[in-house]
Amino acid sequence: MRPWKYSIECMVRLFCSLGGLIKKCRSKKAILLIKDDGLGDLILFLPYQAEIRKQYPAAEYRIDLVVKPELAEFVKLVPDVDRVLVLPAYRNRVQWNGFRLFFYLTHAYDIVCNVTVSPHGMWYTYGQANLVTLLLKDSLFERAVKYFRNVVYVDGLDIRKRYQMVLSCLGISSTPEKLDYKNFCSLKNKISENYFVIC
Repeated sequence: MRPWKYSIECMVRLFCSLGGLIKKCRSKKAILLIKDDGLGDLILFLPYQAEIRKQYPAAEYRIDLVVKPELAEFVKLVPDVDRVLVLPAYRNRVQWNGFRLFFYLTHAYDIVCNVTVSPHGMWYTYGQANLVTLLLKDSLFERAVKYFRNVVYVDGLDIRKRYQMVLSCLGISSTPEKLDYKNFCSLKNKISENYFVIC
């Protein structure tokens, strides 16, 4: 690793440690779910997210969900999510590292759960003990496996089995009921853009 890159990583880790002080001042613990892929995968994940909410009740835990910018409006209307986050796409490395440092100081998480198949380097700093991710075997991202305590290899697993494995990593043994698509009927008048759900 180049010296300047190492210095940045050390600084990021320091800020993340300082962010840990925030945990002591909060009345609730915080969980981050990363689901920044397509709308279809996100909808299929919703019943599993509901199981996570049951395991980690709103009285004790805040759940934040990272999604793509175009899905943020939709997700804000979904129950069981306390806060929706969208990450900026900075091309300038200085701006991006500045954002990371700010994020670590203001967002301290007890559990980080990546439910998208590629890992996200931004979350490595939160530490191995509380990270769960999905990975493909022999992929470019497999080098990141050392950063995670729980890794779900998705090869040969359909999407529901992947999500069920994520629940297992979080200590949840229940299997969610099938998603009731009628629930989306109540959302359609609140969303300004058109969405299609194909079963």
